Amino acid sequence: MRRVTDGESFTVTVHGRAMADLVPHRRGRADRSRLASAKHVDELFAAAGPGPDPDRWVRDTAEADRLFRDDLPVDPWERGPGR
Repeated sequence: MRRVTDGESFTVTVHGRAMADLVPHRRGRADRSRLASAKHVDELFAAAGPGPDPDRWVRDTAEADRLFRDDLPVDPWERGPGR
């Protein structure tokens, strides 16, 4: 972290695959430009129009479950060994 604080950047890897970049924090205007006011976010949602129809969502997920079976996570410890 001291080296990052001093300006160095690093790539974090897992088994040779890049997973994240560790870079120095930028202070000032660069940080504020990524933030949006609540009013601005409300305006963006309003401009996007209505959300999905909840009744259609239920029908679509029921149909997907019928075709593909449910994909709810299963805790292997609940089944117990050899079950």
